[in-house]
Amino acid sequence: MFCAEDVGAHGNFTTEDTEEKKGNTGGQKSDQWSHCRCGNESSFRAWLPGLLESAYAACLRHELIKRGLKVDVEIPVPVVYDGIRLDAGYKLDLLVEDTVVVELKAIEALAPIHQAQIISYLKLTGKPIGLLINFHTLHLKDGIKRFVV
Repeated sequence: MFCAEDVGAHGNFTTEDTEEKKGNTGGQKSDQWSHCRCGNESSFRAWLPGLLESAYAACLRHELIKRGLKVDVEIPVPVVYDGIRLDAGYKLDLLVEDTVVVELKAIEALAPIHQAQIISYLKLTGKPIGLLINFHTLHLKDGIKRFVV
């Protein structure tokens, strides 16, 4: 369910658990990126642990745009309750290619509530793929979890 287990020894991500196998594709560009096929971690070496989440968001957005991907930031996510659309203050950190929801963290360790958060965002938006990325890890690959709904 997440891509940390798909990572090779040198930080390259494999494609063993692709959407094509599950019959749930969300577009070639976004599917490729969601499998972190951007290469190895060398592009991200400057992103040392200790920065604020907002700094990581700006850097990641820049890297994705450089790779030719469409990236939207801080997308409002309404909650529908009792048939009424409510603005409850939820926002997607990044939305890549209108398909991949990216939730960023800069915390010591991910907790189950963070996984519940990305799953809720996927359900609320109807998007098929989510990435939960925690930048406060020794190796970036260890802080990435991939979700498919």
